[in-house]
Amino acid sequence: MSYREKISSLFRFGLRSPDRVKAAMEGEGFSPFEGAGREEDWYQLLRARFEVRRAFHFLTITKYFAGQDMVRLPDRLALAREFGADITVNIDELDQRARRELVFDHTRGQGADVVAEFVGAPHAVDEGVRLLRQAGRYFWVGNITPGPQSSLDPGTVVRGGHTIRGVTVYEPWVLPRALDWLARRKDVYPFERIISHTFPFAEINRAFPFANDGGAIRVSLEM
Repeated sequence: MSYREKISSLFRFGLRSPDRVKAAMEGEGFSPFEGAGREEDWYQLLRARFEVRRAFHFLTITKYFAGQDMVRLPDRLALAREFGADITVNIDELDQRARRELVFDHTRGQGADVVAEFVGAPHAVDEGVRLLRQAGRYFWVGNITPGPQSSLDPGTVVRGGHTIRGVTVYEPWVLPRALDWLARRKDVYPFERIISHTFPFAEINRAFPFANDGGAIRVSLEM
């Protein structure tokens, strides 16, 4: 993979030109990608060597939206930190204004480059827009069922120059790449803890209410 391809991949959500980054690196006689065979290697090298102007490139903030009492919410947030989240936020502890201030404090007052909604709570959609920087990108993933309404203000999106994209399914090339990544990182992250409870298929009617009660991280059915 060429310098340009690697840097383009790393900065695919940013605004800085890969050519400018490459020129700056070579101008200092630094070639971090030589011999770096895996994405994690050159990612860490670039992170260690160059200051990134937009802090959110390397900052992950995880929030958990809950419409009900989540008994094991602290466990979910702790697991998010083990998977690399720099900051986790319990929405029962910070109101919406405080959450926005936290995001902006950790992104040099700019807001997030990228916000992704995974939880399927319509009220989370509106808040996500207010966390974005100018020209930020917003990915909607969790709300897969038509019908529930959000109070999203379209004027905020237009004036902010934001890009919103709904994400569902995936292209075929994603699967082998994802499996390769899982194979290489299986001993780095605690994937085995994502599924906290397993039920036999015959107990499906017990498994669904248990999952909805919020007493598990993820529930699996065993055939």
